[in-house]
Parts: sequence; structure tokens; C-alpha cells
Amino acid sequence: MNGIASTSMREKGITYKLNFGVSLPKLKEIAKQYTPNPELAELLWNEDVRELKILATLLYPSPSFTKEKAEEWVIEIQHIEIAEQFSFNLLQHTSFTNQLAKEWLSQEGYRQLIAYHLYFRLFKKDVLLSAEESTLLLNQIRQTLEKSSVPFQRIAFSTLIEYGKQTKEQAEKVFVAFADYKNAKKKEKKELYDHLFFELDE
Repeated sequence: MNGIASTSMREKGITYKLNFGVSLPKLKEIAKQYTPNPELAELLWNEDVRELKILATLLYPSPSFTKEKAEEWVIEIQHIEIAEQFSFNLLQHTSFTNQLAKEWLSQEGYRQLIAYHLYFRLFKKDVLLSAEESTLLLNQIRQTLEKSSVPFQRIAFSTLIEYGKQTKEQAEKVFVAFADYKNAKKKEKKELYDHLFFELDE
């Protein structure tokens, strides 16, 4: 147990029934000592313990994980960290990553947060979107940047950058989608556009 880490999380409002404050690298070391197993992962996921939920995402074999199971698990998520680990450790390795990202993008709460994380990982793997899906993504990112909370805005913006970095054509689409931010009266929008220009202009 890392008492300092668990206390710090609790003071920031991150509360679990139990939180031992174990670091992510340490949890990955622990997971390597066990053979991935759906039944074990299910038992761990059903506990409201930070470390057990993260271990569950590391120990569920991705080939056995189904879209239906993803829908069941997401209902139990109450923390951003768990949503992130669920995306990174498990969902990005499934055969339905793209489908899930597209379906959850327009939904509320942790489904949308996970969708952004999945798109981010897909772009890192050089997966290209159709023109229709690109439009949907850009529109949703714009809504998120204007209306959602900071954690959602951060991953949405990171996803936008990765999308724009894939091709010059996509970078141009980003600039077109946010053209009105260039000379916006709001300082935040102007800064966002400047950041986009810094990251994507060649």
C-alpha cells in the first residue's frame, strides 16, 4: 500500500471503497504473475477496489472480451482513471475497437471519454477513418471543447491533434473545422487554434 498516493487521491475527490495507491507499473508487474483468465478478471472487476479493477483490465484476454461485455463493464465505471485503463489495457486490443469508438462517441459520460481514448489509439496505429466518420468526430470534438469538463476536453484535443497528424488532408480538415477560432474574441479559442497551428502546420 502507498498511503501517500491513496490519501492524495482521496483529497482530490477520487474515492473508492478501497484504494491502496499502488502505482500502475507495479500493477502491471503483479498482472504478469497470473495467466489471463475471464473468470478471474470478472471477479476482480466486480470489486469496488481501484487496484482490482485495473488488474481486471490487464487480466481479461482481449480475444475473449466481447462488445456486449464492454457494455456491461462501462456501466460500473465511476472514475476517469478506470475508464482510461479500460481503454488502454483492454478495449484497444479488441476486434471491435473502431465500432465501439464510433458508437460511443456521441453518448454521454464515460462512454464518450473512452471513445476519444480509442480513437487516439487508433490514430497512433495509423487507422484512417471514412470521410463520414471524420466529420462526425470533428463535430463532436468541437462540441466537447466548448461544453464539456476539462478531462474530456484534454483527451478530445489530444485526439484531434493525432487525427490531424495522420495526413495533410486531415490537418486541413482540422483547420477548416476550427477556422473561426483563429480570430475568436475568447482567449481560450484563440489559444486553442494557435496550438493546433503549432502542432499541425508544416
